[in-house]
Amino acid sequence: MEIDGLRSFQYRSTYFDTPDFEQYRAHRQGRRRRYKVRSRTYVESKLCMFEIKTKGRLGATVKHRRPQPIEDARQLTPQNLEFAAQVLAEEYGQDVPELAPVLHNSYVRATLVNSTDGERVTSDVELRYSDTASKVQGPDMVVVETKTGNGRGVSDQALSDLGIRPVSMSKYCLGVAALNPELPANKWSRLMKRHDWARMP
Repeated sequence: MEIDGLRSFQYRSTYFDTPDFEQYRAHRQGRRRRYKVRSRTYVESKLCMFEIKTKGRLGATVKHRRPQPIEDARQLTPQNLEFAAQVLAEEYGQDVPELAPVLHNSYVRATLVNSTDGERVTSDVELRYSDTASKVQGPDMVVVETKTGNGRGVSDQALSDLGIRPVSMSKYCLGVAALNPELPANKWSRLMKRHDWARMP
């Protein structure tokens, strides 16, 4: 993907959760009724979206989003809180809990698109996380995600041929675990131990 001569783009996100990381725990435990609340800024295009990702039928991810001013990216505005309440009521029949910004992250992404069948491959580098107390930088690696409309795609086969096996992960949960080592990481523990996360000043 190329826009105005650029092939890599900066992403910045702020995630909202309860003070005791209710949604982090829901993802760690694999609960069906789990969700993520975040704002995402596409730096080069100066576009900022408030998003809620829920789980639909058969475990498919459903993204609900609305545009917002960039200056609101790191706070939960009354308008976005009302939007979150509406989505959670419609999707899960539950009230929105007490939410606050708990994690900020940034990375650089390049995207490849198969014009034949729409298959997409995203590659993320320079992963960084921060909260009010500390900052960490991800290991020197590339996070590759493949997205296909119907099962296994060409990129999945190519990665398999290279001996690269898929790993279930969430950049949000990895960030929370890296910044809060006192929280149980469980299914991400092996991935966390396999790579070094550097503390930043």
